[in-house]
Amino acid sequence: MSSNISSILDNNEWSWNYEKMYIKPNIPAKKLNAAINSYASAVNPDRVLVLLDDTVFGGSKEGLLLTEDGIYSKELFQEPKSFSFDQIKSIAPGTKSRIFINNSEFFKATVVEHFAVLALASRIATTLGINDDKDRKPAKAKTEPSIKNANKSKLENLHDRSLLNLKSKFDEGCLLLDELIDKQMRILLSQRQDVESALIKSSTTTVSKEDIEAQSAEFCLLLFLTLHFYSLSNISDDFKNGMGESFQLLHTLSLMYAESFMYNFEHIYNKKFSIDDEALHIVPFMFMNKDGESNFDLKMPREQALTMLLEKLDLPKYTAQKSIGQFETAANWWMNALVREMMK
Repeated sequence: MSSNISSILDNNEWSWNYEKMYIKPNIPAKKLNAAINSYASAVNPDRVLVLLDDTVFGGSKEGLLLTEDGIYSKELFQEPKSFSFDQIKSIAPGTKSRIFINNSEFFKATVVEHFAVLALASRIATTLGINDDKDRKPAKAKTEPSIKNANKSKLENLHDRSLLNLKSKFDEGCLLLDELIDKQMRILLSQRQDVESALIKSSTTTVSKEDIEAQSAEFCLLLFLTLHFYSLSNISDDFKNGMGESFQLLHTLSLMYAESFMYNFEHIYNKKFSIDDEALHIVPFMFMNKDGESNFDLKMPREQALTMLLEKLDLPKYTAQKSIGQFETAANWWMNALVREMMK
């Protein structure tokens, strides 16, 4: 993979104003030297773009360095890790301030705020082009259905194709998550008219029916991910602990469905997906953990914040609360179904 990582700092829409995150040319020399000496001795200081200081007292001996050549990290009492950019096939934010590279945990922050880690991971992926069309094109399904079905809406066809892409790639390895995604997405499909009405109401100009349908599809994906992760956060702790690291796979599979959705969107609606990857990562992650269990906490209970967010998007309060309850019911159904499956 050829690296154009230096351009990560050129995007004027990206704020880097996070505590304990430093970017070139404003990286304190003392912190930079301490980090390099601790876990990246071969790095040229002039080629460092971003430094995360994951220490309580600012010593920078643990944290992360993003350079023009690769990425380096060290956690407390752990050995240093590093990847050159030609070794990176995928990079994504994870729960609890983690970064995953090539589907394995690369770094987990203990001091740096959760959103700083999320933002950095998603921006690296975007800048490297990992999420570009050429890279996120899903594997072809074994049985390729027609995208257009006269009896279904474009959004239904988009969902069906994206779900089939996920199932065909993992076969029996989806942990029944494909069934949960299907149940939850169909909840939103049944409320499509409410979504379209909200978009028309919030628009300041006249919008064509085709544009409203496309915007509705984008909105539904963002809404799905937010409600989906929220519903998973309310799964019982005993169940999550029993799954161990497999619970992280749910996050990966969910985002793979989203990537397939974005790819297929362009073929069905003949336009680019306009919601950027960073928004699709950060908004849902606000609701990924129970209250008090993440490095980032809202100033109110998450269910209340989620209801307010949905109302801000001009969804009727009744529709918002009904959707939250239906997503939680579907998640509980999935948990019980998976338990029964594992006991066979």
